[in-house]
Amino acid sequence: MEKQVQRAIIYFNDKAEAWTHHVIYLDDQSILLDFTAYTQKPNGEIIYLTKEDLHPTHVNESLQKVSHEKSLRFVFPGVEPGAILYYGYTINRKGFFSGDYWFIESGLPKIYSRFNFEIPRIFFRYNYDWNYSSFNFAIEEPTVYKNIVNQKSRKDASIIVYWERRDIPALEKEPFSPPYFDIAKYVSVDLKYDSWNELGKFYYHLIKDYVNHSDHGAVKKLSDEICAGATTQREKIDRIFQYAQREFRYLAFDFGESGIIPHTFSEIVRNK
Repeated sequence: MEKQVQRAIIYFNDKAEAWTHHVIYLDDQSILLDFTAYTQKPNGEIIYLTKEDLHPTHVNESLQKVSHEKSLRFVFPGVEPGAILYYGYTINRKGFFSGDYWFIESGLPKIYSRFNFEIPRIFFRYNYDWNYSSFNFAIEEPTVYKNIVNQKSRKDASIIVYWERRDIPALEKEPFSPPYFDIAKYVSVDLKYDSWNELGKFYYHLIKDYVNHSDHGAVKKLSDEICAGATTQREKIDRIFQYAQREFRYLAFDFGESGIIPHTFSEIVRNK
């Protein structure tokens, strides 16, 4: 799956201050491509970001062993009133599509916003389907282009679906106002299943390589070390229980596939 983002912000006053720096979050299945960012000053001068303006990092430095989520923070140079801040990038994501959002409103007005995605024909041949929901407003049916053939889908023509909006006013948050998701206009796109059996088959397809992964050697080696010298079955069970309770901790990260696909035993032992 590919997700493309392009945004240009006019810096009028300090309300745009939060946009002088930005963060892109990437899970362990995502690759950042085609990143471009620059500041266009009121006199037309364009200042592109350099390596000094880019700050890649882990989302949480203390959890690198168990989480591969990364982020790229970047800061726009030469910002002044009347400047245009532009950034664009593509995220190429391996694995399955679990859903996405189009956040139409934000704290700044928008001249133009477009949300589009490409669905390969093979998606439908596997009897998958998709649906969408709009929140806090009613949205029209999307525009659909069929049989699109491009460099990445020569063998299998795709369908491109999109919505667009122009002249979107800023979302003004009042004191004690409800959360963003309760008042803002946004659209969610996700997979559609007609039954729990369909969902179960889809999920098994994702985890079968992990479930069937043979870790017997690693399990045997660790259990022999833990149970060395134990003479009864109960003593072995107690040692394994105490080891697991003492040496392992559970941390949940709902980023992409890592939120629903289990690790193999050897990965769990390595990341404990």
